[in-house]
Amino acid sequence: MTHDLSLELASASTSLRNHFHGAQRSPVQYLGEGHIPMALHFIEAAREQLPDHQKHFLKPKSEEALEQHLDNGAPLLGILSENDGMMAFGMVSGAPTPQLPEGHAVIQSVCSGGKGLGRVIVSAAEEWARANYFPAISAKVSQENAPSLAMFNACGFHEMSEGYDQQGDYTYYVMTKQLGCQ
Repeated sequence: MTHDLSLELASASTSLRNHFHGAQRSPVQYLGEGHIPMALHFIEAAREQLPDHQKHFLKPKSEEALEQHLDNGAPLLGILSENDGMMAFGMVSGAPTPQLPEGHAVIQSVCSGGKGLGRVIVSAAEEWARANYFPAISAKVSQENAPSLAMFNACGFHEMSEGYDQQGDYTYYVMTKQLGCQ
């Protein structure tokens, strides 16, 4: 199942802002290639804040990987501050991912500085998944990552299964939320 967002991504950084200013729209933007350096810097800065034994909570990304993600028609999601700094980031796709259920949308690399912004990214990923007729959305979350587990639980995700990531040497839950799309 391919999901082409080329037209949406062609107008890179379509703003859905104003959520924090009383409007009901989301502050999440679909990010384009021009935002990749900022996203990579944000991910690396978030990783630097983690103790070494928690670095697997947020895996590093490469410019090529993020470009490929966009080329596959899947969005990079971000919340930008007024001075163009990134406040939150996430990725969502429909591409099959090892250890996650086939046919589900997949959300990954959600990182934020707290303040509920991770939940806003997850909500935008759910909207994308519904718009692309996915019946569910899933995430692979380290069992040691209490803040992410709490966030996904608060967003209505449930532990569907568990596994072991040999490359990162950690156990994880597959967190899933049914979306009701068929």
